[in-house]
Amino acid sequence: MGILEEIQRMRQTGIADEEIISKLQEQGNSYRSISDAISQSKIKQAVEDPGNELQIPRPQTPSNVPQEQEQYQPPQEQEQYQLPQEPQNQPYQSQPNQEQGMQQSIMQSPPLQEENQEYFPNYDTQPQGQNATQYPSNQGYDYAQAQTLSSDTITEISEQIVSERLSDVRKKMEKISSFKTDLETKTEAMEERLKRIEKIIDVLQASVLRKVGDYVTNVEDLKHEMIETQKTFAKVLGSKHKITQKKR
Repeated sequence: MGILEEIQRMRQTGIADEEIISKLQEQGNSYRSISDAISQSKIKQAVEDPGNELQIPRPQTPSNVPQEQEQYQPPQEQEQYQLPQEPQNQPYQSQPNQEQGMQQSIMQSPPLQEENQEYFPNYDTQPQGQNATQYPSNQGYDYAQAQTLSSDTITEISEQIVSERLSDVRKKMEKISSFKTDLETKTEAMEERLKRIEKIIDVLQASVLRKVGDYVTNVEDLKHEMIETQKTFAKVLGSKHKITQKKR
């Protein structure tokens, strides 16, 4: 039994695709061949049953990502370097002191970055002009990519389904053609038999007419003979009557 037939049998029993993949992998089949066979099974099922739509997992685009996932956005880190403000009651300092204060504020800025990295270790700093939205990885994306089929594969599957459907039609057409041939042969045989029967009827008719003609001829001969016989009896009876009269 091939992988495609095994997958169809498992799907008919209600086994999920993940269990099918795991069972077939245990049998030594590669993930690529299993995913292609599952896709072929779904396409074949969709073509054979137009009521059911083909369900192939699609990779989630940013528009399909739920709003809850969009909320996982790292806050944009804005590093603002502010100069230390001097208290109002502090007396005016000289320019060297101001430069020294600026250097101290700059020296203190890296610990702020390290502190921000401690609070947000999984996020990278991005410029303010870019979107910081990050989408979580989709577990079914690789599975969807594995199930993407080329047009040649879909065409091959469609041709296979059409050939399976047309095989029954071809068988019926062959039966019809053979029935037509048998009917023509029987019709020709019946025509030949009818012709022979017509000939026999013609022969019988001719023989009957000949017999009737012979019978009429025989009747005429018999009639003539009876007339002659009657005349002979009349002559005989007449001669006897005369002889008897003379004796008296």
